[in-house]
Parts: sequence; C-alpha cells; structure tokens
Amino acid sequence: MAPARADDFPCADARGVGEQLVCGDPQLVAADRRMARAYSRAQRAGVPREVLRDEQGDWLALREDAARRSPQAVADLYEQRIDDLNAQAQDGPD
Repeated sequence: MAPARADDFPCADARGVGEQLVCGDPQLVAADRRMARAYSRAQRAGVPREVLRDEQGDWLALREDAARRSPQAVADLYEQRIDDLNAQAQDGPD
C-alpha cells in the first residue's frame, strides 16, 4: 500500500481546525482513510445509515476539539472511532 498523502484528503475544501490538521499530517490522512474503510464495512454490515451519520457527526465535533489540543489527540480519536466502527461491522445492526 502506498503511503497516504495529504492530496488524498479533500484539502482544497478543508474547513475547521480538524480538517486542516489532517491535511498537514500524512499519518492522520492514513487514519482518515482507514476510518472511511471501517465506515463502509459498518454500512455493508447493515448498521442503519442514520445511526452511522449521527455518530459520525458527533465524532467530527470531537475531532474539532481534539485538534485544538494536539495531533496525538486527533490520532487517538481516529483509532477509537475505527475500533468502534469495526466492532459495529462485526456485530451488525442493534
């Protein structure tokens, strides 16, 4: 797998501190790509779209807050969300 690049993330449209931080950090770009794959797996497993959408909206707000603290806080938040999405994909819908 090729290393993630900031141009893989929609940086031209980056809004907010969180998106801007991701655009400047290849490791966070890679985490965002892993999260997108986990989100897709959860969708395919039948987790209701509105549940995923609402959770993702909450997560984005948390990412904004974490971005004001440190890149590591954002990286940790990504890993938590990826783990959560993967667990939902394995468990299927509630």
